Amino acid sequence: MTAGEQVEHFTTAFADLCATVPKLLHAVAVAPDGLVLGRSGGSGRTDADRLAAITSGLASLAGGAARTYRLGVPAKVIIEFAEGHLLVSAIGRGAMLGLIAAPDADVGVVAYEMAMFAGTAGPGLTPEVMARLKIVAD
Repeated sequence: MTAGEQVEHFTTAFADLCATVPKLLHAVAVAPDGLVLGRSGGSGRTDADRLAAITSGLASLAGGAARTYRLGVPAKVIIEFAEGHLLVSAIGRGAMLGLIAAPDADVGVVAYEMAMFAGTAGPGLTPEVMARLKIVAD
């Protein structure tokens, strides 16, 4: 696939994820540098940037803990709050996915859908594709 086709594939897969995950409130795809690659329809630019920063920070903390305690590569970070869930997952080449789900969301289903998205969209995330996605997400 060309870079343009990969961008289209990623944006379609991300839109499908946002539309099909039950109880999903907000979602961002985040580049290794912390910039937004995609955001859910319910997230304005400011909210998307904030969630991207939180996603990057949590991924960094998880990576630090993994290195310090020799735990291997972090697969997911899941935080349960009184009013919802925050899930962070790697999607490939340093990119991450951050999702906010409702308190009654089935976290197992949400995590499964995140993994399916990573398997579908992650392999095509080259530096060129991520650069194009940053422009599209703006």
